[in-house]
Amino acid sequence: MTLVDRTEVVVRRPRQAGEPPRVGKVLARKGTAATVQWHDDGFIEENVRLGSQNLLAVEGSVRHLSLVDSAELQRRFADDPMGVVIQLLREHTRGFKGTEIKSTLVEFGLEKTTVDKKWKILQPQLTGRDDVKFHSNVYTWKPSRKAPESDESPSPPDSGKQPRKQPSEPFATRLSELLDAAAPRTVQDFLATPLRTGVLLGRLNHTAIDELLSELEEADRRAFSVMLLAVPGRAPGDPLPTEIYRDVLIAAAAEFRAEPSPALRPAVAWLLRKVADTTLPPGAVEPFVQLALLLTQDPQKAELKALEAGAGAISRTLPATHHGLVRIAEQLPFTPEGGRTKLTVAVGERWPADVLDKRWWAGMTVQDLVDCAGGRFGRLTRSPEVVEAIIRPLLERELAGATTRARLSLFLGMPSQYAELLPVPAVAEAFARVGRRDPLAASWVDALSEQDRLDALREDARRAREEAAAAAERAEAAEERRRELADRLQRLEEQLRDLQGTEVTIRTAQERQIKIDVIRALADLAAEVEELTAAKAAPEILVERVRGLAATHSLRPIGNANDDAIFDPELHEPIYGTPEPEVPVLVIRPGYIWNELVLQRALVDPKE
Repeated sequence: MTLVDRTEVVVRRPRQAGEPPRVGKVLARKGTAATVQWHDDGFIEENVRLGSQNLLAVEGSVRHLSLVDSAELQRRFADDPMGVVIQLLREHTRGFKGTEIKSTLVEFGLEKTTVDKKWKILQPQLTGRDDVKFHSNVYTWKPSRKAPESDESPSPPDSGKQPRKQPSEPFATRLSELLDAAAPRTVQDFLATPLRTGVLLGRLNHTAIDELLSELEEADRRAFSVMLLAVPGRAPGDPLPTEIYRDVLIAAAAEFRAEPSPALRPAVAWLLRKVADTTLPPGAVEPFVQLALLLTQDPQKAELKALEAGAGAISRTLPATHHGLVRIAEQLPFTPEGGRTKLTVAVGERWPADVLDKRWWAGMTVQDLVDCAGGRFGRLTRSPEVVEAIIRPLLERELAGATTRARLSLFLGMPSQYAELLPVPAVAEAFARVGRRDPLAASWVDALSEQDRLDALREDARRAREEAAAAAERAEAAEERRRELADRLQRLEEQLRDLQGTEVTIRTAQERQIKIDVIRALADLAAEVEELTAAKAAPEILVERVRGLAATHSLRPIGNANDDAIFDPELHEPIYGTPEPEVPVLVIRPGYIWNELVLQRALVDPKE
């Protein structure tokens, strides 16, 4: 079977590390636009754009396996490198050069050193195979009558050192005649449609099947035993390696999606039941889950048994993601050792937050809860999150509907871990409700409700009414006080706004007066200097008059020009450098102090 014969899927890369990829069937595609039905919900369709995030692949292909389970591809290549290479050639009919085979495998996530090492062994074997054509350095797969559909026939992995025995054409011809096929079919044709083949074989009597099985050679018996996996009511033939189940499940899921016929449903159910009795290898878990999900649409009684067995098998080896498993669980009843209980526990232990989805618990009753209270399920139902989200609401809901003594007895006899969750008033109300219909229960209620207890309750009620009245009066007084305070607050706010306006006016006037005083002092100084200069007064007189004018405004000089002084960092500003305190300096320009505030430090020159 080539790539064109298979179902296209889209694999969405995980957005965060540790998340599994999401896989969906392509319903329609045009260019890079595709309509996808995701496997994890099975119903919702989404339009996606193909690219680096959403990758197109063919279901069951080597590329598909590399995208969804790279670890499984590495394991398969380690166990059966020839099988992986032959599958790659079958999926690409144009063929590959040797370098292209190696680069493609590396692109699919295999280690380059491993591929190179295996290729040295594979290359001479590949050119000698009857089903591989080697021409112009290109390897191409070709069907051979000696090895029809050889490398996709389910079989145990081999090392590639010895040629594998393949089902024979006479067997295929005989099987075609036995099933009244319109035209001869190959063994691979029967294996590629395991459900249809199972239905056809199911129409034969067991004697005819046993006779044929006993007459076949080893390779034919193996292929025929694979076909018997989907035969309703029939045990499989020879024991099969678990690796085979993956290919059978993938083929069955693809077949049933393409033809969801009611006639194939019994074959799906029996295939699931038989595979569930084995130990599922990791690579078979995902296709097993996908096939089981296809059976969740209106399952019949026999199909529910298959889902029950399937749920138990899945719980032993969970897939990479739990999405979709709830659709299997909600079809099944809760029983102490049932598949639903096991699957719910397994998901709850691995993904605790996700098991709070109410679909996992849909249909569960208090009786189911009590019956399954032991073991791992009991521990799951004791977790605080499950108690608050699921168990407590269930108990309160069913207790509110209890109307018989038999129903009450269920609550009275349940394990203490659940009984302690029952609200005492709700239990009393349940007794009263049952007592209105049942005289015996009514007598119990009367015995529990003695007169002194009733009197005490009435007294409590009277005191409660008095306290309520007093509280109402206090509340009314408090409300009146609140209104008074609110009025007072409003008045204070108005006064505050008025004071703020007055303050702003005063501050503005003060600032204006300060500016006027400063400018007036500056004008006096300028006039004094100009007058003395015009009179050609001596510099000493000019300095003396300026300092006198400054003194009238509380300005004190820091030193005199050309005077010696001792350096003080708080009063002096050096022209250069940073002199040490107490060193001699020469005052170049004096500074001034106003009311103990240093307005300007004196400019000094350190002496050599």
